[in-house]
Amino acid sequence: MNMLPNSGNKLLVFGCERSVSGTHRNSAAEGGGPAVAPAVTDGTGLARARQRFLAAQPLEPGLVRDTILASWQRSRRWNVAAGHIDPCYVRDPGPGTPLTRSALPVLQSLLGEGLEGRPVSVILTDARGVVLCRLTADHDLERHLDSIQLAPGFSYAEEFAGTNGIGTALESGQAAHVSGHEHYAGQLVDLACAAVPIRHPVSGLRINEGETHAQDIDLRSR
Repeated sequence: MNMLPNSGNKLLVFGCERSVSGTHRNSAAEGGGPAVAPAVTDGTGLARARQRFLAAQPLEPGLVRDTILASWQRSRRWNVAAGHIDPCYVRDPGPGTPLTRSALPVLQSLLGEGLEGRPVSVILTDARGVVLCRLTADHDLERHLDSIQLAPGFSYAEEFAGTNGIGTALESGQAAHVSGHEHYAGQLVDLACAAVPIRHPVSGLRINEGETHAQDIDLRSR
């Protein structure tokens, strides 16, 4: 397990849903950023493209979105393992900052909007992708997130987890959608996720001089 120095108190919000049918529910990722559009790539073709990329073979033009291809390239430069997840453990986030505590009622309300009992999770992270808190409405999903260490104290920055909603949004500073085999690490290919930076509604500045992101994830059954 990697270790990282304390990353401070900058925030990011993240959510996930498990879909038995394997279809993606594009929940709203709010916070002043642009709308997040789902990927339109073919799943089987994208899976082949990912394997070709990992084997350093040429890709068919247009099959992989430019933002995803750029993230794959960053992940390769960082030597992220494609076969398993090894997120960095930073620290015990503890009770959090006043801003973190202020965000909790908002996160709780997201789970309460017709999502009770559904396999949905909402997660708050800082600007280095470190999970500060996680609310989950489904026990199976919670166990799955634990198994991939998408849990308090761990960082899902691209340099540790490769292409994923949290890390890719942090790298770009913009809305990001990562679905299925767009993920770099094989353990994440059953996820679909979206994230967007949240800014002050009046000033437009990043909250707490950091980045807050709203993130939605579909966890698909294989």
